Amino acid sequence: MWAWKHPHHNGTLTYTKLEGKVVFNHVDFRYTPEKEVLHGITLYAKQGQIIAFVDVT
Repeated sequence: MWAWKHPHHNGTLTYTKLEGKVVFNHVDFRYTPEKEVLHGITLYAKQGQIIAFVDVT
Protein backbone atom coordinates (compact mmCIF):
# COMPACT_ATOMS: atom_id res chain seq x y z
CA MET A 1 0.00 0.00 0.00
CA TRP A 2 1.30 3.47 -0.91
CA ALA A 3 0.23 6.66 0.81
CA TRP A 4 0.71 10.34 0.14
CA LYS A 5 2.07 12.18 3.20
CA HIS A 6 0.51 15.57 4.05
CA PRO A 7 2.54 17.58 6.61
CA HIS A 8 0.59 20.31 8.42
CA HIS A 9 1.80 23.60 9.91
CA ASN A 10 1.12 22.33 13.44
CA GLY A 11 3.61 19.47 12.96
CA THR A 12 1.07 16.69 12.45
CA LEU A 13 0.90 14.39 9.44
CA THR A 14 -2.02 12.82 7.63
CA TYR A 15 -1.82 10.17 4.93
CA THR A 16 -4.00 9.64 1.88
CA LYS A 17 -4.14 6.09 0.53
CA LEU A 18 -3.35 5.99 -3.17
CA GLU A 19 -5.77 3.83 -5.10
CA GLY A 20 -6.28 3.62 -8.81
CA LYS A 21 -4.87 6.94 -9.98
CA VAL A 22 -2.73 9.94 -9.12
CA VAL A 23 -3.50 13.47 -10.27
CA PHE A 24 -1.14 16.45 -10.13
CA ASN A 25 -2.95 19.74 -10.83
CA HIS A 26 -1.35 22.94 -12.14
CA VAL A 27 2.29 21.82 -11.73
CA ASP A 28 5.26 24.05 -12.61
CA PHE A 29 8.84 22.80 -12.97
CA ARG A 30 12.07 24.78 -13.21
CA TYR A 31 15.69 23.73 -13.56
CA THR A 32 16.65 27.12 -12.08
CA PRO A 33 14.50 30.06 -10.93
CA GLU A 34 15.03 31.67 -14.35
CA LYS A 35 14.38 28.59 -16.53
CA GLU A 36 10.80 27.37 -16.32
CA VAL A 37 10.24 24.30 -18.49
CA LEU A 38 6.71 23.26 -17.49
CA HIS A 39 3.93 25.65 -16.48
CA GLY A 40 0.48 24.79 -15.19
CA ILE A 41 0.35 21.20 -16.44
CA THR A 42 -2.09 18.65 -15.08
CA LEU A 43 -0.95 15.05 -15.04
CA TYR A 44 -3.10 11.93 -14.65
CA ALA A 45 -1.52 8.53 -13.97
CA LYS A 46 -3.62 5.38 -13.89
CA GLN A 47 -2.76 2.51 -11.58
CA GLY A 48 0.33 0.75 -12.93
CA GLN A 49 1.02 3.43 -15.55
CA ILE A 50 4.53 4.89 -15.85
CA ILE A 51 4.99 8.44 -17.12
CA ALA A 52 8.29 10.16 -17.90
CA PHE A 53 9.41 13.53 -19.22
CA VAL A 54 12.59 13.33 -21.26
CA ASP A 55 14.66 16.25 -22.51
CA VAL A 56 18.16 16.82 -23.82
CA THR A 57 20.78 18.16 -21.43
